Amino acid sequence: MSSDAGLQQEPARPRLLRALSAGDMLAVGINGVIGAGIFLAPATVARMAGAASTLIYLFAGGLVALVALCIAEAGSRFDRAGGPFLYARHAFGPHTGFQIAWFTWLARMTALAALADGFARYCAFLWPGLDTGWRRALLLCLLLGGLTFINAIGVRQGARTVNLFTLVKLVPLLVFVAAGASFVEAARITPSSLPTLSEFGRATLFLFYVYGGFEVLTFPAEEVVAPQRNIPRAVLGTQALVIVIYLAVHLVALGTLPGIAASATPIADAAQGFLGTFGGVLVTVGAVISIAGCQSGIMLTTPRLLFAVARDGHLPRALSRVHPRFHTPFEAVIVQGVVGLALALVGTFEGMAILSAIARMVPYLSTIAVVLVLRRREGAAPFTVPGGSLVPIVAAVLCIWVLLSGDWAALLLGVATAAIGSLLYVWTGRYSVKQSSDA
Repeated sequence: MSSDAGLQQEPARPRLLRALSAGDMLAVGINGVIGAGIFLAPATVARMAGAASTLIYLFAGGLVALVALCIAEAGSRFDRAGGPFLYARHAFGPHTGFQIAWFTWLARMTALAALADGFARYCAFLWPGLDTGWRRALLLCLLLGGLTFINAIGVRQGARTVNLFTLVKLVPLLVFVAAGASFVEAARITPSSLPTLSEFGRATLFLFYVYGGFEVLTFPAEEVVAPQRNIPRAVLGTQALVIVIYLAVHLVALGTLPGIAASATPIADAAQGFLGTFGGVLVTVGAVISIAGCQSGIMLTTPRLLFAVARDGHLPRALSRVHPRFHTPFEAVIVQGVVGLALALVGTFEGMAILSAIARMVPYLSTIAVVLVLRRREGAAPFTVPGGSLVPIVAAVLCIWVLLSGDWAALLLGVATAAIGSLLYVWTGRYSVKQSSDA
């Protein structure tokens, strides 16, 4: 396994470039969270809880904010690539670190596949037939192939693409909220009853997929300017903005669209109701751009996780190589694109989204534990969550409750996934690998 000292002894070896600014990271965060979910979740959560769905949006947003605080604190301790994998390995050892990397990568890859299916569905709204057969396959090959190429040839190119997608995707959502606010009917957003505790938990778990994704901000730490300052700021800034945007969009959709629970495209249908055909097309175009942008963010950040795990000795060493010209983890980007395309071709939005939500709970809980362990072992972090142990403990308890509220078949699949991760770890034969310097 490589260490920082070892890397310094090889001055000719290509290195990752610190080229991502604080603004770039905020764009990456917003782009990584706002994808297909914002255009589909209002109907799904309304089916689960009706008008009380707004309360679940608030609760889920608050809970994810507690998790974000913990990830921001953990991220402020490190300036190397890896995110939750790096934190868990540093605090608990290589086996736990590998498991967290495995679940984190699974969460991102299933999210990529879910987004791809959603992308094809929305494109079919504008051009029927693009969501089936060879047309769907060709569309996804062009999309993911293009994003793989962009992110392979340079981090700045990838960041510029993400920044553009972020700016463009927000415009239709802001128009939707501004134009629709005056059409909201108070009776539609006022709950007459509350969901059961079980329904509340299942809806919150679903919204973990919708609100999640901000953890990708920690993956490319070696390419961020002043990462110990800018990553916590980007994590917290992203989550604050996302909560406001999601809640506003949901309230307008819920308050303007009759029968929202039965809608397949609730935001487009609501926009068409108060803006006419132009509104429906505008939101649909926005959805296509939003989903493609979210995929672009995954293609920018997630290969850095493969890079970090390979450098640690638990994946083929080729994945840790940096291209001498482009200064990107070139092989990791290519592998990410190929595997993502394979899952996208066979997966569906619903199935991949559920698996992604459960998988990402594992690195969330691990990072919460890391915060408590490193506080005791190494003292205060550059950014420390106020309130002592209260925030991490409350976040952990609520996350476990939400996880147990999910489908037990899906939870058993998560256990099987962990077992596969252990087998992969054994297969690498690296139990005795020497620990590298993390900080």
